[in-house]
Amino acid sequence: MEKIKKEHFECIKEENSEEEQERQWERSKIIFDHFYEYLKNKGLKESTAGKRTEMAAYF
Repeated sequence: MEKIKKEHFECIKEENSEEEQERQWERSKIIFDHFYEYLKNKGLKESTAGKRTEMAAYF
């Protein structure tokens, strides 16, 4: 898995288009992937870790 970098936390805020949202998701996805793995390593079931990651991504 790719190492987390500062750029993964940066917000792209040029316009509110679908393309921009997709670019933002691609940039931020690694954060949620790491969070999901962290939760699984703490002993959560895959389904629970997935739900909590989805909730975090929503916010």
